[in-house]
Amino acid sequence: MLKDNLLYATEIPITQNIYIKIPTVKEIIDYDNSANEDYYNLVTQICANPRDFAVQLHEAGLRYNKIRRYDLFNIFFKTFIVNGVDLSMIFKDFDISQLRDVVNKYDKVVWVNYKNEVIIDEIIYSVIEDNLRKLTGLVRCDGKAGNSIQYEREIADKKRKLEKKKRSHKIESSYLERQIVAMVNNKDFPYDYETIKNITLYQFNKSVEQVLRNTNVTCMTQSAYVGMIDTSKINQKELSLVKLD
Repeated sequence: MLKDNLLYATEIPITQNIYIKIPTVKEIIDYDNSANEDYYNLVTQICANPRDFAVQLHEAGLRYNKIRRYDLFNIFFKTFIVNGVDLSMIFKDFDISQLRDVVNKYDKVVWVNYKNEVIIDEIIYSVIEDNLRKLTGLVRCDGKAGNSIQYEREIADKKRKLEKKKRSHKIESSYLERQIVAMVNNKDFPYDYETIKNITLYQFNKSVEQVLRNTNVTCMTQSAYVGMIDTSKINQKELSLVKLD
C-alpha cells in the first residue's frame, strides 16, 4: 500500500523485511559517483516497462508485448544478485545476495531467503513499483503494438535509434544532474547548488512539480487577462497554485 505523506519521511515501509530508502540529493550524487551506478537507471530497471526494453528482449527471443512487468523485474533482479549490484540507495538495510528465486505451488516465481520465507512475490513487487514511482516521479506507460506488423516496425525503429546513439559516443549527464541545473537556474526555485544537497529526492521532485505548476498558472492567468483564453472553459483546479485532488 502507498504511504501517503512522504514530505518528511526517510523511508517507505513495504513489508517487515523491505523498506524503500528516500535519499537526499547529495546521497544520490555521491552514490552515482562512488558505486559506478546510476540511481535512476536502477529504478527504471526495477520498475521496468517491457516496451522500454523491446530491442533487448527481442534479441533474447522474447516479445515485449508477451511479457509481464513482474517477469521483466525477475530478469533484472537476478542480474543484480549475480553481479553484486549495490542497491543500498534504493532499499534500506536489505541484502539481496541472500535471496533466490523459486517456483511456488501455484507455479509462480517468488523470491525467498535462506529460511525459505517469501520476501518478494508479484503483489509485493507491485507495491515496491508503485512507491518507487511516487518517490521518483517515473510515469507508468503500458502501450503495446497492436499487431505483428506494427511490432516489427517498432523494433526496427528502436534498433535504429539505439545504433545512432551508440555511434554518437555522446557522454550524457545524469537525469538528476540535468534537473538540478535547470531548477537552480529558475528564479522561482528556492535552492542553490549547496542547499539543494540536503533535501530529499521526494522534496526535490515536489518542488520541481510546484515550480512548473506556478509557471503554468501564471501563464494561464496572464493569457486570460489579455483575452487570449476563456477561463470559463478551464477546470478551475488548474488555476490553483495548490494541487487539488
